[in-house]
Amino acid sequence: MRKFLVLLLAAGFVISLTGCPTDGSNGGGEDNTIDYTNYTTNYAIRIKNESGINLVAFRGPPSPGNLMGGVPANFTVHGLRKDLSLFPNTGSSFDYVLHLITEEDYLANRDKLPTLESRSFTKLWAYHNVGSPNESVLTVSNFLGGTHKIKVNNATAYNVELRQGSVHTGAIIGYVGAETYDSTEFNVAPQAYSVFPIFRKFDPILGIIKSAYPKYKPGHELAGLAIGRRFQLGTTTEATINVQQFLVDTEFAAGYAFLYVQNNVSDGITLRYGIEDVLTQAGEMIVNPGHSLYFPIYMDRVLGKDDEYLPYRDVGQLSIYSFVTRAIPEFRFEEGKIYRINVSGTGGSFTLSEITYERDWSF
Repeated sequence: MRKFLVLLLAAGFVISLTGCPTDGSNGGGEDNTIDYTNYTTNYAIRIKNESGINLVAFRGPPSPGNLMGGVPANFTVHGLRKDLSLFPNTGSSFDYVLHLITEEDYLANRDKLPTLESRSFTKLWAYHNVGSPNESVLTVSNFLGGTHKIKVNNATAYNVELRQGSVHTGAIIGYVGAETYDSTEFNVAPQAYSVFPIFRKFDPILGIIKSAYPKYKPGHELAGLAIGRRFQLGTTTEATINVQQFLVDTEFAAGYAFLYVQNNVSDGITLRYGIEDVLTQAGEMIVNPGHSLYFPIYMDRVLGKDDEYLPYRDVGQLSIYSFVTRAIPEFRFEEGKIYRINVSGTGGSFTLSEITYERDWSF
């Protein structure tokens, strides 16, 4: 009986080592145990993993120093720990590529992680805000990890995110950095695909992230429509996308307007649509006193279309919240325009200015 108890206690000790987060900078101990803890506070980024595969996340190319933690299969919203060596609270905010590899690949290649860079499960674009959390939730789509391939060549000067089904709301296939001359491969399930590119960049003048999609120029028979690629994977097992082709006879469009919110109140405020807080494209939510943020107001798609957007949107459910809620009167936002609203006062007695046009959006 004593021998049995010793074995049982030893087994429990092993479980406690592998099942709990450690204090190591990479989320694991000396044996490189993967930290699958769901951090509901102090997270760097949150991920919804719709695939049936356990994944391991890195800030940048796979390496021991870039390890963020594990993302369980079929998990709704999973927070990855904010490691201050990777995501400092000082300095400037920055964007990065979130590399996701399978747990199987990680365990088989722990001594040669850099070799996995070319065969990531997927790559997602993410952003680290210094001074405020990133409240975005990135989704790993359930069609990723299949037996077929989408190969992407991106020799352009733009970072690109590929989406399935529509421009702004489509499921993310993956991200490919600018001037990536070697093909990037994404393993996907056999099905029909309508792939649309979203180009992303940081605007140093406004201090914000901007995104744009290409649409056909006026005079083209498809003028106004978002350009994309459509194909079926099944018997055909591979499709190749050349990002440069998206920029031929096209022009950039936003697909949204910006509402610039200036906070002159003594407390933090949020912009709400209905009962939901609106996020910036960098995942910011709270506008601190004396600060401002740019919030996107996305245009609606033309009914029945996945590649055409309306030129304006009448929005009547916006409000500003800080202990109390102040409704913003219905307003027509035009695509590609930047508008401004000022919030003034103290605590629960603040007032709102009218929304005014500031300038046109550019990319």
